[in-house]
Amino acid sequence: MVTHGANTLEETAYFLDHHDGQHQACDLVGAQRPASDPDSDGPRNLLDAIRVVISSEAVNKGVMVVMNGQINAARDVTKTNTSQLETFRGLEFGELGVVDVEKVRFYRAPLRRQTFPLAQQTQLAIVDIVMPLRRGGTAA
Repeated sequence: MVTHGANTLEETAYFLDHHDGQHQACDLVGAQRPASDPDSDGPRNLLDAIRVVISSEAVNKGVMVVMNGQINAARDVTKTNTSQLETFRGLEFGELGVVDVEKVRFYRAPLRRQTFPLAQQTQLAIVDIVMPLRRGGTAA
């Protein structure tokens, strides 16, 4: 399971799904509202993602994006709005399933599972994380 910022979550999920040769479940999860908001969606999304990744039904489903109670395939998901909670959607094929109070429910499986393994000697770029500065010169 990978926690990720929502702005580029779909791109990371797509990349990982194409280069994931494993049969274990893999989720990406994020939040649309910051943890400082009283109604932040992060804790619920994280719990849902944990429930999905440990579900026996999640095996062989590829990389999934779990947010707002929805389970979407990485290859199908797109971010449709910059601020709405229900922004990640599988537009063409719909969601793989849902996470509700009772259980994780899968309704379909992705059919296209072609992957392109990375050669062991492949060196991926180092990506620096730079925190924006608040007024007064402190990190956000």
